[in-house]
Amino acid sequence: QVRKNVLKRSNGKCELCGTTGFKTNDDRIYLETHHVQALSEKGIDSVFNVVALCPNHHREAHYGKNQNDIKNKLNNFLKSIYHLAKKGIKS
Repeated sequence: QVRKNVLKRSNGKCELCGTTGFKTNDDRIYLETHHVQALSEKGIDSVFNVVALCPNHHREAHYGKNQNDIKNKLNNFLKSIYHLAKKGIKS
């Protein structure tokens, strides 16, 4: 359910770079979901901790030299959209 809600929230776009995911054979848009704080690091399985990423950014978030910067950007993104949601503003 978390994955489904995050993909719906993303509207087919990587939540880091804004690029539209690629189309699959059945015409769906493909994106991957990523726990910003890993479950193994006591992250929660919730829309407040999961983002939709293009495959390149998903791999970079795990293995890239800039993974700490990516984590900070994604945390700021989640804080901003849920701060707006609390105020009744749609992002």
